[in-house]
Amino acid sequence: MKPFWVHIQTVGLIEGYPRVAHVASETATSPDYHFAGKDRLGAEYCFVQYTLAGAGRFRDRHGEHVVGPGTGFLCEACDSETAYYYPTGPEGEPWSFVFFNFVGEAARVMVRGLVARHGHVFSLPADHAFIKELLAFQSHDQLTYSLSASEGARMVTDLLTALTDSAEQKVKSGPEHRLIKQANKVLQQSLDRNLNATELARQLGVSREHLSRVF
Repeated sequence: MKPFWVHIQTVGLIEGYPRVAHVASETATSPDYHFAGKDRLGAEYCFVQYTLAGAGRFRDRHGEHVVGPGTGFLCEACDSETAYYYPTGPEGEPWSFVFFNFVGEAARVMVRGLVARHGHVFSLPADHAFIKELLAFQSHDQLTYSLSASEGARMVTDLLTALTDSAEQKVKSGPEHRLIKQANKVLQQSLDRNLNATELARQLGVSREHLSRVF
């Protein structure tokens, strides 16, 4: 995709509402592309960056993550524990991505809550409605595009809702969620007797410690 940059102007700004700042697409080809939250301590915006092709790297307190097509990351620009960059080493495929910057204290609180629960890195299909909406801004390249306060807030809310839904679906499909469902089934079938945690773990084929950790 051809790179683009669109500045968003909010019309009829309402105090406290999240608002969009920029929508843009870019391609990185050099290790010179490197940004760290510790160098942006004064920045008050949040952003999401979604990979279209190639792969970049995102680092947080859990380590380095490969961010390939269909994946991305969400963070506050000033988060000192994060960084993102084009990988060093043998020349690879260019990293193409679209990003979405937004501001507002309410949005920052929502981002912190989402990241605390599910982490920075997420997956969304390329044909997701929100990704399509971002890419449609290419037709406004190098322009200032006006959004009403409600439209901007809706875009931010749609983004966070999409990421939350994606994370929750991933949890539901994981082995820990399946273990919880199996445990609940056994408990429902054992209401007539005093089933302790050790016996429950034995029936499920796991250790008592693992069962306690999952719950």
